[in-house]
Amino acid sequence: LMIGERKNGTDLKKRKNEVKKEKVLELKSVNKGTVLKDINLVLNQGEILGIAGLVGAGRTELAEIIYGKEKSDSGEIFINNQKVSVKSPEAAIKKGIGLIPEDRKNLGLIQKHSVTKNATLIQLDKIISNAFISRKKEKNYINRAIEEMSIKVSDPNAKVSNLSGGNQQKVVVSKWMDMDLKVLIFDEPTKGIDVGAKEDIFKIIDDFAGKGMSIIFISSDLEEVERVSDRVVIMKEGKIVKELREDEITI
Repeated sequence: LMIGERKNGTDLKKRKNEVKKEKVLELKSVNKGTVLKDINLVLNQGEILGIAGLVGAGRTELAEIIYGKEKSDSGEIFINNQKVSVKSPEAAIKKGIGLIPEDRKNLGLIQKHSVTKNATLIQLDKIISNAFISRKKEKNYINRAIEEMSIKVSDPNAKVSNLSGGNQQKVVVSKWMDMDLKVLIFDEPTKGIDVGAKEDIFKIIDDFAGKGMSIIFISSDLEEVERVSDRVVIMKEGKIVKELREDEITI
């Protein structure tokens, strides 16, 4: 009734995408104070890895260390089997790692800026010509983002704050479209959005994985984790306490 059409959770069928047994990301014995304890994790190419657990289990802290927003006390990170040092988000992006943060309003968007400026923020080097922003390239990018992400907006130059939560989230995701990422982390991507927008986000995640991108999907909603993930790890009090595969992923 809210969105004008029926959404019963069947739009996205359980994935049958072929996950390649090629390690894209690996964490070995990563520790961070009392919030992360001896984290060992592998993410394969084209895989959607769900991370489940209660608030405070260390899921967001893990995402922030992978993305370089926080530093670990010890441990190693490998990308394509090569040890890397990810000391900042900028370094993470250069290594092919992106993040959709849980707090999209404060960490994913600049509310006073337009939809266009937010969507192209990370794309500046690709839309600049002779030291100036090419309005043609900028317009082409935002038009494609609106179409591919199903962003509902009447004017791309309107403030992003005018959009619904679901459409704001799609703008956050659209920033990463052409970044040639190896890993994209979604931290509570459906928090505060309606059921219709949730289905769109699920489809976007599925499409990314189908093109070979590796996804980390963090959610407190176990139904979402079960629907979206190829494999699931469960965190509790900063530790990975269980790993579930295929038919084991049930609720």
